[in-house]
Amino acid sequence: MEKILDPFFSEKFYNIGDIGPGGGLIFYYDESGFTVQGYGNPGNTGYFPSYIAHYLEAAHTDISPTGEWWSAGAPPSFINGTDFVMGTGRLNTALILDKDPTAPAAMACRNYPGGGKTDWFLPNLEEIMELFINRNIFGNFQNSEYWTSFEEDTYTAFYHNFINGYQSNGSKSSPYLVRPIRAF
Repeated sequence: MEKILDPFFSEKFYNIGDIGPGGGLIFYYDESGFTVQGYGNPGNTGYFPSYIAHYLEAAHTDISPTGEWWSAGAPPSFINGTDFVMGTGRLNTALILDKDPTAPAAMACRNYPGGGKTDWFLPNLEEIMELFINRNIFGNFQNSEYWTSFEEDTYTAFYHNFINGYQSNGSKSSPYLVRPIRAF
């Protein structure tokens, strides 16, 4: 595979399977780049602007223990605005945490300390599909369900099954696995 220059890290090249700047493994590359959707207003806590990324990296291991998508005891709520397309997982994670500041799966990803980076998030449907496609570079995915940041309705959100690759919706209170990712 030809090495590609990453415009965000001067003269730094990555291949699928390389260790990224956050200490995770690179599992996706897009030569033309994709837009990571921004969130919030400048000057406010949690704000981040939209930016163009070319890579996705994932943590080497799952966050343990497994986590619910929505906090136990929090009133059910529909977020209305999560999306499934590449580049929206970080925004989805911020939207989840706006409605439920202690949402276990989203919070675990946001607080993941890998590489000293603070931009880890819960992947959406397209992002986790790419992770599934390249799961063999990690060698440690469980044959189980992994949460995504894409919501179905007030009571359900989507997960990705790492046994067969199917994506479906499950109860937000289900304790599925979580693997944080980041885009750069």
